[in-house]
Amino acid sequence: MEFFHEPKIDWMGIKWYLIALSLALASAGIISMVVKRGLAYGIDFRGGTAIEVQFAKTPNIDAIRHEIDRQGLRGESITTYGPASDREVIIGLDLKTTASADALDEGKRAIVAALSGAVGQAQEGKPDFNNSSPQTLADHLVAADPLGLASKGFDSASKSYRDLADAIIGFRNAPPRDGLFRTSGN
Repeated sequence: MEFFHEPKIDWMGIKWYLIALSLALASAGIISMVVKRGLAYGIDFRGGTAIEVQFAKTPNIDAIRHEIDRQGLRGESITTYGPASDREVIIGLDLKTTASADALDEGKRAIVAALSGAVGQAQEGKPDFNNSSPQTLADHLVAADPLGLASKGFDSASKSYRDLADAIIGFRNAPPRDGLFRTSGN
């Protein structure tokens, strides 16, 4: 299929316009880099770790940023992604913060502490499932009876909740997870 039968474009006649356009675009790019103090590299270029967090309610990004700063983490990036109804946030830690396995674990603990402070999860009756033992989780499930097993006359409700707690903790500890949140990068 032929779109242009006999294209006759005087490229040499418009070369100065095209050179001016190229210089203007290159200048705009350089000015943008100067104003923004360099290029904004993603985690795939600069290294580090990305932690994806999904919230039950719409998160307050400023409160999360404030709590992460209070925990002493520097160079982090906090970005919402996906539809607003998903309430998902990616917290990126720089390679300097996650250079070793111990530093990565410390960074994760700091983020969990910051998120607990930012969204008020450190309230009464809300256990920290990222750090709970299977027995603690099972006790909480038996006391709360979220499935209503005891009220339905189910004799082995505590055994069912222990099995459920073991499955949750197994999921939490299974590679590549370290907690009930997903991590990637490094």
